[in-house]
Amino acid sequence: MAISYQFSPSLITYLSLASGYKAGGFNNVGPAEYDEERSLSYELGLKGHALKNKLSFAAAAFFTDWQNLQITQSISPSLSALQNVGKATSSGLETTLALRLSSRMTFFGSASWQTTELAKSTLKNGVPVGSTPLPYAPEYSFALGALFNQPLSGRLSLYARVDIQTLGSFQYDFQNNFTQDAYTLANFRLGLRQNAWFVEAFTNNAFNTDYIPIASTNNVGENGAPITVGMRVGIRF
Repeated sequence: MAISYQFSPSLITYLSLASGYKAGGFNNVGPAEYDEERSLSYELGLKGHALKNKLSFAAAAFFTDWQNLQITQSISPSLSALQNVGKATSSGLETTLALRLSSRMTFFGSASWQTTELAKSTLKNGVPVGSTPLPYAPEYSFALGALFNQPLSGRLSLYARVDIQTLGSFQYDFQNNFTQDAYTLANFRLGLRQNAWFVEAFTNNAFNTDYIPIASTNNVGENGAPITVGMRVGIRF
């Protein structure tokens, strides 16, 4: 459900309410059953444009309330199971901006801040859970980027793109035993584009940042991709 109000042709505000549901189930190991998860999400936002439509922006405040939150928890070095960890909340702010200086140059960015909390509870297997932030929920993230486009001849153009993203530190599990520190990734692209095709060279994780996006309490994790250089070709039909 959502309602909106348009202050002017270039500015609109909205309020939305959404409910979520995940069915319960059972595990072959660990807690035999887990209950359904329910959530309510509220969002109050503002969207608009300015500077003769060269600048577009959006900002929103949000709050989410979970009941019987389901989280995968390791129960042995090689096994994990879904469990309910009770009540949890998330609240924060997020904003995006895009500035088109000309048909050849665009800058864009986004930022978000959030606070999450898992209420104190006890799992079905008797493990106590203290009041703690949710796993994989950094307190902040930022992204900046730029796109440059230079027409060459006819419909052929040369383009370059830069994307830089920073993620704040976060926990891998709800008991906060393992932490990933804040890290920054930088990606670059340079290519040629025509209406029906493109060819580009790219560099991902250009500064070879060492990070682990996914890990579990049984010391099993997945390293982030190191610096990667390559080429892509695409055709649009």
